[in-house]
Amino acid sequence: MSLLIHSSFGRQIGNSEGQVEADFETVDIKVIVYRDGVSVISQNITVIDIVPQVSVGLLSVEAENVLVGDEVGAPLGYQIRNRTIIIDTLGATSVFITYQTTQLTDKDGPIWSFNLSLHNPASIILPDRSTIVFLNEIPDSITTLQNRTALFVGEGDWLIKYILPLQIIPGQGEIDSVSRSEDPFAFVNNNLFLPVIVAAIMISGIAIYIRRSGRSLRHASVNLRPEEEEVLRFIREQGGMVLESELRKKFILPKTSMWRMAKRLERAGLVKINRVGLQNEIELVRR
Repeated sequence: MSLLIHSSFGRQIGNSEGQVEADFETVDIKVIVYRDGVSVISQNITVIDIVPQVSVGLLSVEAENVLVGDEVGAPLGYQIRNRTIIIDTLGATSVFITYQTTQLTDKDGPIWSFNLSLHNPASIILPDRSTIVFLNEIPDSITTLQNRTALFVGEGDWLIKYILPLQIIPGQGEIDSVSRSEDPFAFVNNNLFLPVIVAAIMISGIAIYIRRSGRSLRHASVNLRPEEEEVLRFIREQGGMVLESELRKKFILPKTSMWRMAKRLERAGLVKINRVGLQNEIELVRR
């Protein structure tokens, strides 16, 4: 998985001294890894305002919840073709790109693996309280950031293996370390580029809703979790189609938790995820 950066027009601009400048320059690449295997990738670039369009290679084939905007946070139009995002810069001088993927991580027993190739330096921030058990190369620096291990790495292929501690919810005993998700945008700081999206509500709100409803919805062919049954019931009650943001508000779920649940239901053939503008629409599949 390599990061390819180039101009969509393949051209360069000369300055007054005859020197050649690229259409854009990568300022910052950050990859934040979460406990459930989701990686959030953010990239800031500076662009030449007279260039109408630039193309940037993605770190993975899968790119979900894509956000692209200029230096004041205004959204920019884009298209994704294969592993390239083509952005209409429209006179912008700075551009941010943020998206998430599950394709950079893999899990074998208790050991998680994070694997990618880079053509530019980047910051990699591992999940909360993770412990590194293997590094294939020595990073430029390692530090901690709010109980997270942060690595600054250079170009090349990187393989990082780590383990996670079990999470404990008071009164509920031990639960698996990947059964709860964090908000993927909580640590993405784009300064003026993108307002920080913070999810601070615990997933236990789902359990409260389920206990109050006292109802269940069973699908013989799919082993559904109780919260997934309630989500499907709510979509049906709303006419078979709702926005993902409505589901997050209804069930008090962080963005990543809702997205992963929707993807699981889509893989099970129970819903379809449609892109509507900058939002995801969840449509019930008629059975």
